[in-house]
Amino acid sequence: MGGGHPSGAVGTSSPTREPPAPGGRAAPGKAHRARRVWSCRWEVNLGGMSALTPSSDVLSQAGRAAHELGIAARLGGHLFGRLALHPAVTRISDPRERGEVVNAAWRRYGTVSSVGLAAVTAGWAGARAQDARGAARLTGRERVLARIKDGLVGTVVVTGAISALEGVRFARQAPGGAVPLQDGSTPAATASAQAARLKRTLNLLGGVAIGAEAALVAVNAALAQENFRRAPLRRRIRR
Repeated sequence: MGGGHPSGAVGTSSPTREPPAPGGRAAPGKAHRARRVWSCRWEVNLGGMSALTPSSDVLSQAGRAAHELGIAARLGGHLFGRLALHPAVTRISDPRERGEVVNAAWRRYGTVSSVGLAAVTAGWAGARAQDARGAARLTGRERVLARIKDGLVGTVVVTGAISALEGVRFARQAPGGAVPLQDGSTPAATASAQAARLKRTLNLLGGVAIGAEAALVAVNAALAQENFRRAPLRRRIRR
């Protein structure tokens, strides 16, 4: 039996030559080319390069998925609140009831937002730990994008944590969260000065968070595209 590597063999054995075609010339068929490719791959793997194991691939994919889902949960929630929920509460005639509805909605979504923030942070931390173990795998452009991502993740975490605390303080300015509002983003004239200040702070934090989360989506896309553009063999060697 000839051709490929024996089952379980490890080494850089040369591919078996195809029998010469009539006329004395070798006939490099598909099997011959495949054996040459596999021989090259064996040599790369045995040249001191380490490859990701299936288990680490699964963990990496899970971390990336959690990171992306966390961004989606937070950015989607912020956009829905700003563009849909806050304008819609103007249909409610009582300013206090508007505040009660808005605070109840954000309190219920707070759990999703907190889990999303944890997922964003965990996915980023896992990726950075992997980068630290093999910094040579990153191109110069990837290093720049990774540093930008560090800053954006930090911004998302800080704004998320402060928003959660300030949101609780704002809801406690009136029993049941019934702080008078003109709409979901604007305090009514009858709201206390403290409530108005907290609402302005929440609006500012929300705007910064939306910008950072949208930028994080863009940076993740740029990193994925940069990795995709590498030649397949180069990606294998850098591992």
